[in-house]
Amino acid sequence: MEIVIEYVLIDNLVINFLILYLSALILKLNSRGLRSFSGAIIGAVCALITPMLNLPNYLLIIYKLLLGYIMVRIALKPVGFAKNVISYFVFLLLTAVMGGVCFGIVFMLSGDINGGFVLVYDAEIPVGVILLIVSLVSFAITKLVQKLNRKKLFNTFIFKAELKNLNKIDLLGNKMTKMRTVVG
Repeated sequence: MEIVIEYVLIDNLVINFLILYLSALILKLNSRGLRSFSGAIIGAVCALITPMLNLPNYLLIIYKLLLGYIMVRIALKPVGFAKNVISYFVFLLLTAVMGGVCFGIVFMLSGDINGGFVLVYDAEIPVGVILLIVSLVSFAITKLVQKLNRKKLFNTFIFKAELKNLNKIDLLGNKMTKMRTVVG
């Protein structure tokens, strides 16, 4: 089996960074830059090591779940049990979405999976195209999260208000006799 180390390293680094960055964005954490990159490097290096481990499938799954937890702890630095659990599940959810996008693209381009959950890609389309598509999906998720946050923010600050001043005349020429403020 031939593994092109540069492709594995670059692909995993970019995808891991996007997943960790989006996780930080969704969780509204400020650790989006260097910390996300550090977690992505650990994930990419382990992606190079994983094919050489020759672990049974159940141990490989446990290994990858633990690796994901370590990446989340390094990149997002959640504090407290609840934030750890939520951060980890957001990371797993985004990993499933990004992994699904990658697998879908590779299978459309004649990809194959062998024994140890290793994806073999032998199409002539550059891997950069796949990364571009994954980046576009990440951008779309980012915009969706920002729009939902903005909508939530606006909905909490919109109130109907009515102001009336004592013995003042409004723009229509009507005399106002009471002063009151109604907020609802």
